[in-house]
Amino acid sequence: MINAYKKSNILKYTLFFIIASFLTFVYFAIYKKSFVWHIDGYDQHVVSLSYYGKWLRGIVKSIIVDHNITVPLFDFSIGFGGDILTTLTFYVIGDPLNILSVFVPVKYTEYLYCFLILLKLYLSGLSFMYFAGKRGYTNHSYLGAIIYVFT
Repeated sequence: MINAYKKSNILKYTLFFIIASFLTFVYFAIYKKSFVWHIDGYDQHVVSLSYYGKWLRGIVKSIIVDHNITVPLFDFSIGFGGDILTTLTFYVIGDPLNILSVFVPVKYTEYLYCFLILLKLYLSGLSFMYFAGKRGYTNHSYLGAIIYVFT
């Protein structure tokens, strides 16, 4: 259970995070730019996240519609025709937040990727606050978390 003091710090962190995120990333919206760099970001990571979402939806469909568990493990369209798990482990498999791709259509995957970037920044600040609390620094850990995330 989170006590009132920790809840207050989390609320303060959330408020400062929203303000700092807005001030930091508003220029992306103004100039209609994405967080995703075309070379590696889009061509590798967003495409892999998109493929992962389709792959997960296929597995869910096999369970719900076909009533059996079918997990495709090999695909000639990725890499040099390789193992799906081996290929996607570098990009998406292993990060539990990427499971959200199962709910996002392919055409919106880039938006999901940008959202995940912000979510991971937010969660890293929460993790910093937890670490600071364990070390005995609880008074202004939310300020330390903001500094940690945005520097």
